[in-house]
Amino acid sequence: MSAGRKGGGSDAERECDAGEAHPECRETKKILLNFSLFLLYYMSFVIQHNIILTAPYMPLHKSAEKRLRQSERRNARNRARKKEMKVLVKTMQKLIDTSADKAAVEVAYRSAVQKIDRLGVKNYIHPNKASRKKSQLTRLMNSYGKAE
Repeated sequence: MSAGRKGGGSDAERECDAGEAHPECRETKKILLNFSLFLLYYMSFVIQHNIILTAPYMPLHKSAEKRLRQSERRNARNRARKKEMKVLVKTMQKLIDTSADKAAVEVAYRSAVQKIDRLGVKNYIHPNKASRKKSQLTRLMNSYGKAE
């Protein structure tokens, strides 16, 4: 064992750490690099296409199969409702950014607040989050009225 290194290890490991290139080390590094590039590409694809990764789950009973089907349907429905809310909020913000007329902004505001209320009451989002979002939109709406 060398004086400057703690722990054991084979001579090949010590030589690789010292900077000498071995064919086995180069091959291992190449494999790791290819694998890391593959993972990076795969995860970017998953994120880009909004794919939800779930653990491989194979239900053993009919009731568990049914629960899995129900939860997938509910999950899709919940995501769609939250997406609607986000689209309405972004639409209102876009109208404000483009300095649209106040009537159009008010219509967008009312529809967004209505959707947020509905989602908060039915517990698709937390009621406090619904209240906070409505408050933010109201402040935005009021500041838009004063700015004109």
